[in-house]
Amino acid sequence: MKKWFKRIVIGTAALALVAVVGAALFLLTFDPNTYARKLEEAVLEKYQRVLTIEGDVELSLFPRIGLTLTGVSLSEPDSEATFASVDRARVAVAIWPLLSNSLVIDNVMVEGFGVNIVRNEQGQLNFQDLLDGPADAPAADAQADSKTDDAASHVAASGSERVRRSTMQIDIAGLDLRQGEIAFVDQASGTHVKLANLAALAGRVTFRQPFDFSLTGRLAGDAPHTDADLTANAVLMLDPDAMKYAVQKLDVQVTGALGRATAEPLSLRGNLTYDAVARALRIGSGELAFRGQVETGEGLLEQIESGLSVPAAEFDLSSLMLSGDKLTARAKGQRAAESFEFALDLPKYALGLGEIRDTAATARFRLFGAGRTLDAQLDLAPIQGEKGIFKSDSLSMDATLEQQGRKVGIALVSPAQFEAAETHFSLPGLTGQVVLEADDASLTIPLDANLQIKGKAEELALDLAAVLEPAPEPIPVAEAASDAATTGEEAAEVPEPAKPAPVIEGPGRTAELKATLRKWSAEPAFDVNLKAGRLDLDRLLPFAVAFAAPEVAQPQPEENAEATEEEAAGSAEVPAAGTDAEPAAEQPAASPAAAAQDKDAQQPEKPRTVYAGKVQLAVQQLIFQGQQIDDISAQATLRPDDLQVSRFGLRAYGSALTGKLSLGGTGAEPDQWHLTLQGKGLEMQPLLSHWAGFDYLSGAAELQLDLRGQGLEPAYWLNTLSGKARLRMPDGKLHGIDLGELARLDDLLQRKGVLSTGDGVARLTEFKALDAALTFDSGIGTIDRLTFSHAAVTFRNSSGRLDLPAGTLDLTTTARLNNVSISTGGVKTSVRRLDVPLRISGPWSGLNYQVQWQGLAEGALKGALAPLLQGLLPGSEPAAPDAAATQAEPAASASGSARQRVEELGKALKGLFGK
Repeated sequence: MKKWFKRIVIGTAALALVAVVGAALFLLTFDPNTYARKLEEAVLEKYQRVLTIEGDVELSLFPRIGLTLTGVSLSEPDSEATFASVDRARVAVAIWPLLSNSLVIDNVMVEGFGVNIVRNEQGQLNFQDLLDGPADAPAADAQADSKTDDAASHVAASGSERVRRSTMQIDIAGLDLRQGEIAFVDQASGTHVKLANLAALAGRVTFRQPFDFSLTGRLAGDAPHTDADLTANAVLMLDPDAMKYAVQKLDVQVTGALGRATAEPLSLRGNLTYDAVARALRIGSGELAFRGQVETGEGLLEQIESGLSVPAAEFDLSSLMLSGDKLTARAKGQRAAESFEFALDLPKYALGLGEIRDTAATARFRLFGAGRTLDAQLDLAPIQGEKGIFKSDSLSMDATLEQQGRKVGIALVSPAQFEAAETHFSLPGLTGQVVLEADDASLTIPLDANLQIKGKAEELALDLAAVLEPAPEPIPVAEAASDAATTGEEAAEVPEPAKPAPVIEGPGRTAELKATLRKWSAEPAFDVNLKAGRLDLDRLLPFAVAFAAPEVAQPQPEENAEATEEEAAGSAEVPAAGTDAEPAAEQPAASPAAAAQDKDAQQPEKPRTVYAGKVQLAVQQLIFQGQQIDDISAQATLRPDDLQVSRFGLRAYGSALTGKLSLGGTGAEPDQWHLTLQGKGLEMQPLLSHWAGFDYLSGAAELQLDLRGQGLEPAYWLNTLSGKARLRMPDGKLHGIDLGELARLDDLLQRKGVLSTGDGVARLTEFKALDAALTFDSGIGTIDRLTFSHAAVTFRNSSGRLDLPAGTLDLTTTARLNNVSISTGGVKTSVRRLDVPLRISGPWSGLNYQVQWQGLAEGALKGALAPLLQGLLPGSEPAAPDAAATQAEPAASASGSARQRVEELGKALKGLFGK
């Protein structure tokens, strides 16, 4: 026994000696750098990447196996660009645990590491080849893999029995990553961000035991602008035997600038568990929250508080299906003087790329402040579908907008369908109503529609039919006739309220709209076709501000001047004899240059048009501001900054009007317009009363316009108006003035040549013809021709100007009178033809008509005054005296009569010439 024991001890000692000597020889002869070079060659051969180890590889065996690397880098495939690099890495492994099939790592330290991740325009990542394996794998390997397919299938089919237990137990005392940087570049979107100053720490890492993990870093980038701090903490657990991996108590915080958003902070919390056997990622108590502000194209959204809550969900990696219960999203914030709130609820959901099951949704959005409130809610019935085709039995939307005492309500419902492959969304049976409320009035508009949106083809189509107003109930013709057949006595004794006229037939109340929009991402184009029987805009839009007529500029009194009745009448005084008539003081017209300088103040800046398309319009009857316009038709083409109405027509004010309109143009003036308009039989009195504010001209007229201007606001385009206008009337009436007074010069003498104006049947001029032609420049119309014919008066040699911005007229003309009789002091004379200079001036609302006596005295009246003056001078007798009167005159009064005639002569001359 002693002999065998002695042999065992000697053998053991010999083996130990051999092991020590062998280890010593190995340390003395082993060069790890040789294997490093072989590793570089293998990586280059298999992955076409350059692995570089600049420093020496340090290896130690006792008391632990230690490996230290410095200056390690890996390039991009077939490129010298660096993909990953490590400045220094050190790993220490305990030796004795290896004998018990356990890997105990005392410490892992990596310092100065970096990774550059690039996604190209095709969506491929620059490390995809490392995940897929070597590109030049030997054919023998592929053949060997094919032989093991059956065995692999058998293992996969074994279900839970497939769970394998690892033969190696890992225990890492600590993990320390320092001074790291991960950069990401997306060449397709231009994104360029990086995570710098990355540091990660982990406690003791061992299987099936939780351990703490923390990470810090800073996000930075230029596209988009990024400058934020990142911190992450979690409790990790690894169970490779059960193939389960868990992240518990996850808490990620990001604070700083993230593109257009500023996070204060952005946080992510929850629990994650990945089951590799079931290929499922489970989420518990998930919460994504954001506080801060976001810069948008419409303004700054401030004081945002938002959150997404996922109590329990599961993502199946096999079917790519996300399912769960009670997903909620909330957000609130402020924009300028308005606050907003948003809420989304999914009670139950199952969402996949090609399949959706039993997913219902409710969303609500509220906007309030700045005098308005918007409340919109959307309810979606459960969605079902597969193979990319999804359907819902009901999609309903209710929205209400309240602003300045007005209220607009919309209630819509329709089945919904969505085709993912073509991104085709449709509402095939959209029904609902629009309710308008303003003041004490309300209107309900039922509508039916069909909406199709094809995202892949970039096409939107809308067919809509709306009942714009309820048709009035017809009154039987017999009943109307019976109501009208009342006796005069009955009508006088018991006056009945007026009844509406019998409704027998009229235009329909339904409007039909067909619209399409195409290629909205590149070259947007649309087609719109609107047909309507009757559009009562006064009823549909009671809350709209009525179109305001241009304000009439009133003449301002001179400084330190007292307002007398004659000054208020305007130009009533007769100029002194021998002086030329000076035109009335006028406000200087705005020049084109001055108008251009004031453009920013007068004409609001409008965005340039980005859509182009065609519009067709047909409306049988339109009511606007109490005026009825019939048979409206128009065809228009809209291009960027250019609107061309090639043809339009309508019936209004008793006339059929046709014309063309163009708006916009090339260059920097997109708001220039050009209008041509023709019409016959146009009733001038209602037209002028409604649009100009006066009604002293009546009759049917022929109108021709060819005008150009700039701007859409009257305060601006009136100053830029240019072109020609012509008005012709075969007959008509001037109200408030009787030009026949020009033939009664003796009465005008008493009023110093000022014609009476104002209301009254007597002050009416019925003319036989009126023909006026004007040329406009910068809003000032020069009268090129004016022909006016009256039974006793005709206008000749007319000239003047029409100031549209100031709302004034200054016209000088010669009124020709035929067979005028003049009498004063008992002496009469007559003139067969007399030309009377006449000036018409002042604002449109109160024109002043005044005879210019200077021109009259130098004209035909000069010869006609001779017999009148001879009859008034002493020693002269009136022409054709009465014989009986002459015999009755006493001789003693001869000298007194002479003096009286001299006084009458002075009064006549003073009355005639205003002296």
